[in-house]
Amino acid sequence: MVETSANLDNLEKVSLPVPFPVAIVTRPHPGISGSPNCNYQTLVFSNERDALFSSGSGARSCIFELLGDGSDPSAPFRLAALALELKERSPDGRLVPYTCQVALHRAVYDSYSKAVYFVEGRALMRLGSDDVVAPLAGHRELCGANDGPGGAARFQLPHSLAADGAGSLFVADCGTVRRVVLPGLHEREGAEAVVTTLYGGPWSAGFVDVAYESTTGRLYAATISAVYRLSDEGRVITRVAGCEAASGSGSAAASNWGGGNGLPAPAAAAAVPAGAAPEGAAAATSAGSAAGGGSGAGQFQGFGGISGLVADVDGGLLVADRQHVYRLEADGGVASVICVGKSDTSWGAVGCYPCILPNGWLALCQYHDRRLLLLHLGLQPAPAPQRAVWHEGVSGLLGDLAALLACPDGSEDVEVAVGGACFRCHRVILAARCAYFRRLFAGSFADSRARKVVLQDADPDAFSHLLRHMYTGDLSFPLASLRAVAELADRLLLHQVVRHVHRRLLAAAQPEGVVADMLWAQRQGFTDLLASLKEWYLEHQTQVLAAAPDSVRELFVAAPALMYDLHCATVRQAQQQQRK
Repeated sequence: MVETSANLDNLEKVSLPVPFPVAIVTRPHPGISGSPNCNYQTLVFSNERDALFSSGSGARSCIFELLGDGSDPSAPFRLAALALELKERSPDGRLVPYTCQVALHRAVYDSYSKAVYFVEGRALMRLGSDDVVAPLAGHRELCGANDGPGGAARFQLPHSLAADGAGSLFVADCGTVRRVVLPGLHEREGAEAVVTTLYGGPWSAGFVDVAYESTTGRLYAATISAVYRLSDEGRVITRVAGCEAASGSGSAAASNWGGGNGLPAPAAAAAVPAGAAPEGAAAATSAGSAAGGGSGAGQFQGFGGISGLVADVDGGLLVADRQHVYRLEADGGVASVICVGKSDTSWGAVGCYPCILPNGWLALCQYHDRRLLLLHLGLQPAPAPQRAVWHEGVSGLLGDLAALLACPDGSEDVEVAVGGACFRCHRVILAARCAYFRRLFAGSFADSRARKVVLQDADPDAFSHLLRHMYTGDLSFPLASLRAVAELADRLLLHQVVRHVHRRLLAAAQPEGVVADMLWAQRQGFTDLLASLKEWYLEHQTQVLAAAPDSVRELFVAAPALMYDLHCATVRQAQQQQRK
């Protein structure tokens, strides 16, 4: 992508009429295979009130397929004439036509579960490859901020989604970012998603969008005037570019962002979200002095009204802001990609929620003007988690590797003994996928050329799960095995697996077991997880004392220093409440 200013007159564009577009998402096309250019399906979500809420028999859904790819003038971009025929299960278990009860909103495809997730009212919904819609978390009409299992969780105003492709969704929910851990692919039928609050900032600094950059594994969130990066566990938030406006100054930007007809608009930005790291100011300064804005706008002066962001293939972010689309570098530098003309804006903005289509076009929802703006910028969609599943060769490769692991064919050249079990493996795969084995096989130790390697004091079941991950990338470890998997993954230097398991353990925390979780994390030296569990404990002390008082007594005896830290934190919380 060219890192210089560009005027819309020099680029291909399409303005496609769509009744109140609120989301656009691409998924593998159900039942269709072939070349990479035809095995995906792009869906456009619409909030056309007459179709959504009419009492007639046509009140079903407003999710349409986007046809054409912009390359053939004889088959231009267009919406399918009819909406998708979606189904849902009635209370008695029958499949019936899906009827949207509240306005739709943002959508994302997740390759881990091979499903599309979207917002309906205040609830998250799942759209499977079989076009069956099912509730995932929250309630369509009830508002709240409750963490917990999907049906009991509550959202305030969820309006943006991102997926990490490893079993988690991220939700911008007013001034908070929530994590939704999806049920494991091999967990019992009926298992629920689990919602936790990853970061809780002030209501006034509402997040307008979130994006997950899969190349570096970074999570970003944007307010109207700044972009932030969140740490893995959400406790640290660093400003990457832009700066928060003074109180009340964001109202104009907010009015340009969206709203109306069920599309929630964020509150005006008023302050830097609580917990922003000190280095964020420096990052914002460097971003502000980066390459200039488009169409003679001169040097980049900051964002005026961010309406969405999306990760690109090179580890950067595309940020929709007023009449511009900026590219934000991984180091915080900003360059203007494009400046649109007034006739191509909607209420003074380029559009909401940018989405990179598989053909390299950038799509933006222009809600108020009832159209999609499609720009041919020659982009590429982000790599895994989203793109890998579009090519049948990738899924075939993973299937072949899984079969090779399950049914050895004599090509194995190393045996790993764990406990009383022996696993026949391929040295090259272990070395490529695991730093521990890479160092072992490359070193001068006797084990480097040995046909048999022994892992002392390791759990064979945990190694079995990790071995499947090394061959196929599967992260759907059973809940009962998470601790053992984390311990062995840490020993094998599988750091990304450790972080993933820690997130799932934190999401599954319960009053009855959080003390045991803290003691275990302390013994294993998992300091980040322990810090997050301590925060969880402090927020749920009343429930812990009611559900498991003996565990609290155990904590006094087993870890007095940890109990002292929790006591001090409790006193500080009480003092803060008194000052208020």
